[in-house]
Amino acid sequence: MSVALFLVATLLLSLERVFYIWVRRHPETFSALCRRPALRFLGTPVDGVQRFFYVFKVIQIGVFLLWCGYFGTVPSGRLGPWRRAPCSSWWDRFSTSACSTGWAR
Repeated sequence: MSVALFLVATLLLSLERVFYIWVRRHPETFSALCRRPALRFLGTPVDGVQRFFYVFKVIQIGVFLLWCGYFGTVPSGRLGPWRRAPCSSWWDRFSTSACSTGWAR
């Protein structure tokens, strides 16, 4: 397994947790940030949290697809220049992973 890929995935996926902890513990700071002229596009603080929610979902889907692409295959064959995994399809890899981590209970 690529340690660098793991670290990048961990960093990207931890951003959501850090953001929500920050907003929960310091809501006044986030509200003040939403009122700044450069960040008014976020709207109210509640709208801002909702927009970040969608950004974090895009990050999660992107990390998942890159992870599957790097360590697995797609039904049409290889995804990019990455190596082929021993599983017969991306679904085999996902379902095995889901069962071993408890997602499929």
